[in-house]
Amino acid sequence: MILIFGVLPQNYSDDITVRGNRQINRMRPIVSLIETARDALKNLPMSDILRERLSMTIDQLAISEAKVEVLQRENGKLASRLDQEQFDHNQTKQELQALRDFHAESIRFVHDIEFKKGVRTGNKWLPFCPKCHLPIVIGDKPDGYPYCQDSKCGWSSSLHNHKFANIDSQ
Repeated sequence: MILIFGVLPQNYSDDITVRGNRQINRMRPIVSLIETARDALKNLPMSDILRERLSMTIDQLAISEAKVEVLQRENGKLASRLDQEQFDHNQTKQELQALRDFHAESIRFVHDIEFKKGVRTGNKWLPFCPKCHLPIVIGDKPDGYPYCQDSKCGWSSSLHNHKFANIDSQ
C-alpha cells in the first residue's frame, strides 16, 4: 500500500466508521498545515540539502499521520467487534441458564434409593441407583430386593420391594 501525503487508497473509504469519520475530520487541519509548510519551504532561502531533509521529514509525518488514521479506524472496528462478541456471550449465557432451568431435576433419597423427578423422567418420581445413577428395577415380588440394571455396578438394596410399592404415588 502506498500512502501519498496522507491520502488513503479508495478502498479504505468504503468501510469508514463513525469514529473513523471523526478522526479524519481532526486530521484535515494537520494535512493542510503540512501543505502550508511545503509551500513555505519553496519560498525560503536555504540550502537544497536542508530543504530535502525538511521535505523528507514532512513526508514521513504525513505517512505517520495516515498510519495513525488507519490504526484508529482498525481500533474502532475491533471495539465494535468486541461489543458484538460480549453481547453474543451474554446471550449464550442466558440460553445456557434457560436450558439448565428446563432440565433441572428434583432428587430425593428414600431409604437407600435415589428418586428423580424432572423432564428426563416425564415429571414422575422414578428410582435410580445411588451408586451409578442408572434406573433400578423394583420387582413385583414383595420379598425381592431392588437392584441396579447394570451388571458391572452390582448395587442392590437392603430393603424388600414391598417398602417401595407405593413410592410412585407419592
